[in-house]
Amino acid sequence: MCLGKMLLILKQWCCVLAQVKEKIIVNVVWKGKSELEANIRGAKLTIRTVEEEERGPTAPELLLAAVGSSLATEMLKEARKMRIPIDNVEIKVKGVKTGKKIPRFTDINVQVSTITAHDEDVKKLQELVRRLERNSIVCNTLKEQTKIRIKTTFET
Repeated sequence: MCLGKMLLILKQWCCVLAQVKEKIIVNVVWKGKSELEANIRGAKLTIRTVEEEERGPTAPELLLAAVGSSLATEMLKEARKMRIPIDNVEIKVKGVKTGKKIPRFTDINVQVSTITAHDEDVKKLQELVRRLERNSIVCNTLKEQTKIRIKTTFET
């Protein structure tokens, strides 16, 4: 095998490994009482631990917000690629909680409302929706079984 071909294969393999190993890290710290603080690339976000508190969203609310914002991001990105002029996007996400011993959402319902600048072909808009569903990292994570590994350390 020639050196040029070997380098090309090595470059492609490294690109695949880089995609597989990409990590997103969020640090969450308890600030006392019912307040957590998430540090996301330097941005601080206050999270409440109980729904009765006034300040900040809860973790389940953030999960639903992540679904909506992931879909909106993909919609805007794909619309730009497809040259579909978008004037407005509103996404409402409703989580239906289970009443069983293991708390979780049994259903997540999403309503996407979009206003386009021009009359667009229905097939083109259907393709846009297919792309945003396919490319949403949050939706793809929730649709498939995702391994969650919890490691703890205790100090005294």
